[in-house]
Amino acid sequence: MAKRINPRRVKIHRNYDFAEAARRLGVHKNTVRNWARSGDLPVFTDRRPHIVRGADLRAFLEKRQAHARTKCPPNHLYCLRCRAPKLPDNMTADFAPGGYGAGNLRAACSVCGCVMHQRCNFQRLGERFPNVIISIEAPDNPNVDVED
Repeated sequence: MAKRINPRRVKIHRNYDFAEAARRLGVHKNTVRNWARSGDLPVFTDRRPHIVRGADLRAFLEKRQAHARTKCPPNHLYCLRCRAPKLPDNMTADFAPGGYGAGNLRAACSVCGCVMHQRCNFQRLGERFPNVIISIEAPDNPNVDVED
């Protein structure tokens, strides 16, 4: 599993060599070296020690993180096994209220059959999943309110 790297750990007004950047981000220095070698991360100097500007490193990490995110279109849930947004099997899903107007939506993937989960606001179920038939389960907690 890939490690999530927090771009905000990098100070934009500082310069880093590969070892300092690696320590700051909690990765191996060869990882930073490979980012620079691929040409995606601009290096400030050609000779050793190789210097990376903090602003460039943070921009690289933010771009890399934004590219990895997948936005689900309407009627889709993200399937972890397929690693892509998929339609629910038979266009049906179950909603379990969890409090504060939100709950958990569960459905089987139409491709692999794996159970997909998504946290949803009860008020937005109709606009987010307009063509999915959603059955609402009774709440486990009697104090949880489900509005119609």
